[in-house]
Amino acid sequence: MKYLLVSLISFTLLLSTNIFAISDSNNKYSLVDYKDAEVSLEVEPLKVKFGDDIIIHASLPSYEKPDDLRYFIDVFDREGRKIDSTLWFAREDFNYTMRTEHPAFNITRAGDYTISVEKGFNIYRTGEIVKTTLFAIITNPPPLKQVDRGISPPNVICNDHLGLIIKSKDGSPACVKPASVTKLVTWGWAKPSES
Repeated sequence: MKYLLVSLISFTLLLSTNIFAISDSNNKYSLVDYKDAEVSLEVEPLKVKFGDDIIIHASLPSYEKPDDLRYFIDVFDREGRKIDSTLWFAREDFNYTMRTEHPAFNITRAGDYTISVEKGFNIYRTGEIVKTTLFAIITNPPPLKQVDRGISPPNVICNDHLGLIIKSKDGSPACVKPASVTKLVTWGWAKPSES
């Protein structure tokens, strides 16, 4: 019982100090201190248009890493909604291409997005954020993609220098040049949006 208590205390101390036991090919153990501040997180490019890809790269220094060292890499939109999450087994570098137009991410607006690295224990989250970075999507998705992702037609956001109209025929949104809005409404092809 005394041995079990000492082992449990030792294991708890190892977890709280980010020290992991490493065995080499001769089954000799050594202790390695992993400092979460050593996690490197990069995103390229920092600004993209909707539809472009973002490349996320995370790594630790090249010394030997334990198999059970894990982090969660999450992407959040400007409202704090998680749009993507991946468990990173830190034994290998993390390289990930995020396709901004992929429907699973449900990106509906241009703006700043946050990538965070959270310390994991096994497959569980610890709540300890060790690194963050930002990237920006500088154009809004096309109107019909916004509607497909749950935005109602009158709430569609057009890119700069375009105005929103609602097509008379089917109620779908379109973004057009401001000079065209009056013509399309006059011809009965569209209704102006309420905004």
